[in-house]
Amino acid sequence: MANRMRAWSVVGTFVALAMAGCAGDAPGRPDGSGSAGGGPSFSAAATSSSGMVVSGSPYATEAGVRMLEAGGNAVDAAVAAAFALAVAEPTQSGLGGRTQMLIRMGGGAVRGIDGTTQVPAGYDPASAPEGEHGHGAVGIPGTVAALTRALELHGTLPLATVLAPALEFARDGIALPAGEARRLAGVVGELDPASEVARVFYKEGLLPYEAGERLVQSDLARVLELLASEGPDAFYRGTVAVAMADDMAAHGGFVTAGDLAEYRAVDSPVGEGSFAGARVFGSYLPASGVTVIGILQTLERLAPDIADEGVWGAAVTEALLAGFEDREIAEERLAPPQAVAWLTSDSLAGRRAAEIADKLRMIGAGTEPPAASVPETAFDDGAEPAFTTHISVADRWGSSVALSQSLGPTLGARVVTPG
Repeated sequence: MANRMRAWSVVGTFVALAMAGCAGDAPGRPDGSGSAGGGPSFSAAATSSSGMVVSGSPYATEAGVRMLEAGGNAVDAAVAAAFALAVAEPTQSGLGGRTQMLIRMGGGAVRGIDGTTQVPAGYDPASAPEGEHGHGAVGIPGTVAALTRALELHGTLPLATVLAPALEFARDGIALPAGEARRLAGVVGELDPASEVARVFYKEGLLPYEAGERLVQSDLARVLELLASEGPDAFYRGTVAVAMADDMAAHGGFVTAGDLAEYRAVDSPVGEGSFAGARVFGSYLPASGVTVIGILQTLERLAPDIADEGVWGAAVTEALLAGFEDREIAEERLAPPQAVAWLTSDSLAGRRAAEIADKLRMIGAGTEPPAASVPETAFDDGAEPAFTTHISVADRWGSSVALSQSLGPTLGARVVTPG
């Protein structure tokens, strides 16, 4: 389950390119098996007239492509890929984590879905153990709610169909990707050999799986089967919810059955800006896409006057710092709709660009400019870095999805409810 006790300070637009798969040319799996009969393609470019799925996991990409081939749309493919990530990237993604989605429908409407983890109603900072791991660090998970909400609102395929690839990967096993093998091996010294995490993700004696070895997750497969047959209620109000709440109560966690039952994924405020002649959309906190829009708009105003690469690097640094500062100001002083409008406004971008241009002129004249104001969230506070995985999907009808999913630090809070 995910850790939610410290602010998620990631600034991102949700999109990361790692591996592409095209509908009609489905990638195989890392072990060489799969519907394509061979290994996945790692070429720098891929093209398709039917749709595109981009993720950091061959398994997630395969799951999404299978939905496009079945006639599904971008939302169907993105949700299938995200559930597959919960199987294929257990150190970074899982049913107990958080998910943010930005959906652009073929008609042009844009919607954000916020499935971030929430602090339990009874959370008590004074009695909570310090650190990012353990039952006391677990927040109310949002991934299942966000993915099923997106599918219900904008998908075209049944949940059971969309879950089928992830269920298959959990039940039959995956050839552990090299990155996952490294991350699992890297935290061995911090785990209890008798813990449920050790039983699920390691061989006997806390021996890590090597890259390419098969990792079977039978318990997760059973949970996915329940989701397929009963829907999200199984996770938030049914058998799974009861097991999680009992586990929390037995080990000093704060998440209760009531917290789970009351959780809802919500609409995320979406902002719009422009960059290089294109319309750019982003959601508000925690994903901070609107912050990125503001930074891009600031840099666009500076670009015509900067030819030197060194000066451009300084401009980018200043724009990033200004963006972080503006995000904190907006969060502290403005309601979300007003914050989104301000962060993406031409007036703010123009003012920030003018301030940065003045600093750059001072540097060019050999004068020391005023020190940049560095927000507290711009740098890590000593806690373990958060890992976030990304999926981008486009379909033949003009719909697209940008999705970001995370557990927080490696393996999240490192809690697995038995069964």
